[in-house]
Amino acid sequence: MMRKVVNGKLYDTDKSELVYTEEEGKRWLYRTKKGNFFKAYSTNDIVPITDEQAKEYLGEHDVEKYIEYFGEPEEA
Repeated sequence: MMRKVVNGKLYDTDKSELVYTEEEGKRWLYRTKKGNFFKAYSTNDIVPITDEQAKEYLGEHDVEKYIEYFGEPEEA
C-alpha cells in the first residue's frame, strides 16, 4: 500500500485500479476512481501523469490495455 498527497490530491494504490505492472515489478500504473492516472515506484514515489502520458506509456508497453482505456487507435 502506498499513499501520497501530490498537488493537494490523495493518491492511494489500495483505492485505485492497477492498470499495468512492469515485468521487473518496480513500477506500476494505476487509475483512480476519478479516472486520473499515476505511476507508483518501488521507491515509494507516486507521480501523477496526464492521459496523454498514460496513452504513450501503454502504447509502448501494453497495446491491449491501451485499447481498453483509450479505444482502438487509427491504423498507420
